[in-house]
Amino acid sequence: MYCIISKITLGLKISDSFILYTLLICTSFTLYICYIFFSKKDYTHYTKDNLLNTQNPWYWEWDKENIKTLHSKCSKCDELLVYDENYCNNRVFFYCPSCDNQEMIIRGGNYKYSQYIIEREIKRKAGIGKYKKVI
Repeated sequence: MYCIISKITLGLKISDSFILYTLLICTSFTLYICYIFFSKKDYTHYTKDNLLNTQNPWYWEWDKENIKTLHSKCSKCDELLVYDENYCNNRVFFYCPSCDNQEMIIRGGNYKYSQYIIEREIKRKAGIGKYKKVI
């Protein structure tokens, strides 16, 4: 009789520990998933940087994970820069309309291409956390 009772209690202990470990694993997994999905992204405060070795900082705003309102300002009068494309040399010139000061040149394509490479650089720095050193 003792042998039968010990087997039953031993069986309960094994199933109790199994239930306990299963609950522990499920709870850990659930907390990890909640942390991934509900943690606030730290890079949303990253909204200004000197990119592509330019003297003028670029400014932007975040819309979730996308960049919107990307622009640069004049270093002298703080006016928004406008662009002019040179199709022959694949260059985009950014200049100030107020003081006619040419601020920067981005080589390699048209205006859309220049915006793309600037956004790509912003997302790269945000992804690896390199921007924290700049701010």
